[in-house]
Amino acid sequence: MAQCYHDIYGADIVGIFLYGSYARGDYDNQSDIDIAAIVKGSRLDLQNKLKAVWDISADIGLENDVVVSPTVIPYDEFEEYKEKLPYYRNIAREGMQIG
Repeated sequence: MAQCYHDIYGADIVGIFLYGSYARGDYDNQSDIDIAAIVKGSRLDLQNKLKAVWDISADIGLENDVVVSPTVIPYDEFEEYKEKLPYYRNIAREGMQIG
């Protein structure tokens, strides 16, 4: 998945993080794999490219019988809200950088 993000967002990527139950190590067979890329750029531009990431994550999920849940977050937004919003705070605190 990290390579997929790099292929689509290139040098604008600040970091790619695994978070949630897989990062904490408390996942089970019903857990999805949560991945967030922090990327420089506007939310609209980043979201427009996200469909390509979703397509690849769906293929990976089908091949491995797991749900992969990728997302992209604008870097400026993440920096502003990583201590204010629980979702961003979880990524900042428990996320494992994978790319």
